[in-house]
Amino acid sequence: MNASPSEGKYLDEVYRSVEANGHARVSYLAKVLGLSVSGVSKMIGKLTKDGYIHFERYGIITLTEKGKIAGKELEERRLVLVSLFRKIGLEAERIDEEVHNLKYTISQNAVEKIKDFLN
Repeated sequence: MNASPSEGKYLDEVYRSVEANGHARVSYLAKVLGLSVSGVSKMIGKLTKDGYIHFERYGIITLTEKGKIAGKELEERRLVLVSLFRKIGLEAERIDEEVHNLKYTISQNAVEKIKDFLN
């Protein structure tokens, strides 16, 4: 995934919403990310320009094939990091926070090495 950590956070939420509802909306993203609608709209414009999403003004947001791949990669990162933290005995109540802090910045190479280690 070539998206920045900031873009990754948005893509992650769009991916989750699309998986659950078939689409996402700017107002929903603003709410879950704790940001203003105008701030979210700016990033949605960038993600559209970069080819990750389809967006119609005041409409729904869907993922392009590139966006689906990036979303799946973020989900894989989450699952791998959760597995790693469980294996090393990190307290269960800390796992989500640690995963959230790392999944947007960890390289795919590091994720692959962790997967190899876990297997």
